[in-house]
Amino acid sequence: MESTNLVYLIIEKGCHLTPEEKEIIDKPLRRLTREERRIHYGNITGKGEQIKGIFKEIKQHQGDEYLFDLVVENIINKNGEGSYLDQLAVDVLGPLKIYKTVRERAEEKGITLKGTSHSGGCTMILIGFMIVSAIILYLLKG
Repeated sequence: MESTNLVYLIIEKGCHLTPEEKEIIDKPLRRLTREERRIHYGNITGKGEQIKGIFKEIKQHQGDEYLFDLVVENIINKNGEGSYLDQLAVDVLGPLKIYKTVRERAEEKGITLKGTSHSGGCTMILIGFMIVSAIILYLLKG
């Protein structure tokens, strides 16, 4: 599996990962084997706060756009199925703007995203339905 710029970026900034962890941290969680999951939840998740700190430092020194573009391209290269590393970066940058940009860029490039990356539209439909239902119930009761 090819390592992405995000992996190199966190290693440069001082997060020490074994070669096995480097491969696992950039794989989508759904694609991990049982042994890889043990390593992920045993070793890698404990480094999550350290990695978030590195991303916050990068965001502060190099601006949002640098990290934003890396994350968006990384998610698109995996057909919308982000890794743990992508999730940590999304937590730092904010999910709405990233996933919207991922969908837009994927459409421009003609890339079909996996189902896990389309939840934003479904959520909006459910929220709209709930609002309309609440208004109808309020009017019927009043």
